[in-house]
Amino acid sequence: MTIQDELTRRDWDALKDIGRGLVPEGAYATHLDRLVRLEMAATNDGRLHLTELGRRAVVRGSPALWSLTA
Repeated sequence: MTIQDELTRRDWDALKDIGRGLVPEGAYATHLDRLVRLEMAATNDGRLHLTELGRRAVVRGSPALWSLTA
């Protein structure tokens, strides 16, 4: 099992928002902490951004989410 398999739908939404330059707020706060702990997101000069691992995850996606569109 990979880290991507362990992410929730809300984690994925937060990752996508960060990748678009949006700062997820409110209910996403716990998801942001989780993404930072998993080294998928980081802060630099007070700005949130995806790490290389986070970018790869967004591009690759999750097999669990693939089945939702099938």
